[in-house]
Amino acid sequence: WLVLFWKLKIYRRPESEEKIHISTWSSGVEKVCSYRDYKLFDSENNLIAVATSKWALYNLKELHLAKITDEIAKAFNTSNEHIFENTVYKLKEPTSTPISEYDYTIMRRDIDTNNHVHNLNYLDIAMEALPEDVYNNCNFSNVEVMYKHQAVYKDKTKAFYYNINNEHYIVIKSDNLEKIHCIIKLS
Repeated sequence: WLVLFWKLKIYRRPESEEKIHISTWSSGVEKVCSYRDYKLFDSENNLIAVATSKWALYNLKELHLAKITDEIAKAFNTSNEHIFENTVYKLKEPTSTPISEYDYTIMRRDIDTNNHVHNLNYLDIAMEALPEDVYNNCNFSNVEVMYKHQAVYKDKTKAFYYNINNEHYIVIKSDNLEKIHCIIKLS
């Protein structure tokens, strides 16, 4: 399974070592994609965050997306409960001129067991691409991440930063600008 998109809304950040409980369920299955939603609760059962994610089934032998069969779909016991109504599972690259850019070469520490950049490491790159004043003064409660093309060890990338109506976008592209690796929206 490959994660294609995820969205997180934080109501309250847990304290260090605070115990939390996570509830998750399948919220939809399509031809090649599956959706999973999440609720995070504190020890007193107060809702502290919600999330959704979009996944694709990938055939490792043939190196392409695979169809989710009825048999696979049945195993998910899909619910009609959705965390976000009208969720758009696609972020678009801003058309305005970026405010800044950040060059980054993918390192060994960024790579996962599939030999490409680990999903969360794109968020680390995005944090480095933020202007200092944004990084120091924003406590983001909403995060959306869309993955497009994998980056691998030693790839040279450029992260472009945009601020559109107080929403912060970071678009991570290949150095030659031909591929978008990831688009991140923070608010």
